[in-house]
Amino acid sequence: MRNFARVRDRLKSIEQAWSDLGLAQLGDLGDQPLDDPVKELDAIAEAATDENMRKRLKNLNATLRASIQERDDQRKLAAKASIRLGAFLCQKVYGDGRAVDALMGIINDRREAFGEEDQRLKTYEADFASEQKLLDSILEYYAETLIN
Repeated sequence: MRNFARVRDRLKSIEQAWSDLGLAQLGDLGDQPLDDPVKELDAIAEAATDENMRKRLKNLNATLRASIQERDDQRKLAAKASIRLGAFLCQKVYGDGRAVDALMGIINDRREAFGEEDQRLKTYEADFASEQKLLDSILEYYAETLIN
């Protein structure tokens, strides 16, 4: 029993020394952590009393700041690329839509002039079906791109 009490007291003193070690390394940080992790890390670095720890924390702060900046830059580039893709698809849909409409006009004129049995009319109708299918797939892709 006696050994157990000594071990327990020794563990408490080690735990207290460990806690005091952390306090000795850092000055006053205030009660509440900062919302910005970069500013919080900077505050901890400024409060450090050990010069080696301060340098390491400042290096870590610079690395964190650079990583956040790189992430933000990548997000901006991705947003710009999405906008450019959307603009391109808009122009593509507009142009293809006009071409399909023009082909429909040609088909209607041809039907009125030569009747349903005209061989060229059947070719135009087949072209129209494939162009309409292509336009529909572009519209689906454009809609998915807008959602994303």
